[in-house]
Amino acid sequence: MKSGDLSIDDVISEVGRKYGAICAYKLQKGEGESKGALQVAFIFREEPSKETFHSIFEELSKKLSLSNINLIILNKAPLTISYIILKQGEQVYCDDKEILKRFKAKIVEKYLDFRNEVRGQTEISLEKAR
Repeated sequence: MKSGDLSIDDVISEVGRKYGAICAYKLQKGEGESKGALQVAFIFREEPSKETFHSIFEELSKKLSLSNINLIILNKAPLTISYIILKQGEQVYCDDKEILKRFKAKIVEKYLDFRNEVRGQTEISLEKAR
């Protein structure tokens, strides 16, 4: 990492806030020396443009000197990915706890509804197969 004495969290916070993200999470896949992709996830008040997404990705890649970064905008990410990031990811910063609380509640509720629906469909399929 060639960002001087800035930590990964410092860079994520600096870049996220620069582009208006109200919260940021990170999730590092892999252990030890063979660390895999760094997932960086942001929550915005309003969904950013594709140009903003590319600018954020470019700036994170350059400042962190990492080749394997997955940038996720939680506002528009698939439900399962959002749920996993919120449950397993490490919060880097949050400038509006109330928005985060509402966002989390909405994602968890949708995810649990989705999971129960899939579970119900699986049970029906298994019944029919018998």
